[in-house]
Amino acid sequence: MFAMIFGPSLSFVGAGFVLILVAYALPIMAIVDVSGKSRVAFYQANSSKTAWIVVLAIGLLLSPLGIISAAYYFLGVRRRVQRFQ
Repeated sequence: MFAMIFGPSLSFVGAGFVLILVAYALPIMAIVDVSGKSRVAFYQANSSKTAWIVVLAIGLLLSPLGIISAAYYFLGVRRRVQRFQ
């Protein structure tokens, strides 16, 4: 419906905007989540809170790396850390 009203080119712009928004929002959400967890929980999960904040912050600057690192954090590391929280 949107493409029929505004044309297909505006649909591509909208999809690109959503992808860029996700590329920046996902690492920011991950950084906020990491910041809320304790260092002890990360240590018990054989991980490092500082390292994850650094990796996610660098990933925020390099969008593809940010999406991949945030997805890895949310799907793997976060679960292990939550067991010790």
